[in-house]
Amino acid sequence: MTTHSELQTQIRDYTETDSAVLTDIIVNDFIEHAEKRIFRDVDLDVYRSYQYATLTQGVPFVSLPGANLGQLAFIRSAQIYDPANPVRYYLYQKDITFMNEYWPNRDTTAQSKYYAMWDQDTIYLAPTPNTAYNIELALNKQEDGLSSSNTETWVSTNAPKVYFMLLYQKHLSFLKVQTICFSIMSKVINKHYRACNLNNKVEEDVTNTMMVFFVFLSTQNNHKEIKWQLIRLYATLLKVNF
Repeated sequence: MTTHSELQTQIRDYTETDSAVLTDIIVNDFIEHAEKRIFRDVDLDVYRSYQYATLTQGVPFVSLPGANLGQLAFIRSAQIYDPANPVRYYLYQKDITFMNEYWPNRDTTAQSKYYAMWDQDTIYLAPTPNTAYNIELALNKQEDGLSSSNTETWVSTNAPKVYFMLLYQKHLSFLKVQTICFSIMSKVINKHYRACNLNNKVEEDVTNTMMVFFVFLSTQNNHKEIKWQLIRLYATLLKVNF
């Protein structure tokens, strides 16, 4: 088992840094990214949830029940049943365009057969329900993530190495890019001054060097401040007022 604070400490220890480099904001951001990747890639039972609502006769829309939109990934299945006769009927998921063509008059009612996501928190049914059916939704929902107020999750308790390896990889990438950035910045500056001593013609070399590096940075995440520093450096080397 690994708690939130233990995970922060482990990452800093293994990368041989401290909170001045890997701040709580950076570490927590990477923790959130790791949690979302685990949620996308692994179908765990702990992510499964069943939610219920009651439809309104003559109304084809129902708010998505029991789901925090930041946690919801997708609906696994939907069923309706009449409380007086609880035989369940599966609804088939379709696109809104199909629904509109299949059931163009929403004032006409019948037993619903299809559902679609009208927007991020509303379900649209067709045909428009002819009675107040109950609806049961099987959802995949992300558990509450690690934080200072939520110190443990199912994954951190039962599979802490998964957390650690994803975070370790992220942090090494972050630290490696920082090192590369400042190393290249230093080399470009030194090259500039040496070239100035020789012939004052450095614009082409600097431009080529910086363009290659900008292409590299465009593939990286979480390095806005480093990109900004490089833009300022580029402008300075070319003697542009910035």
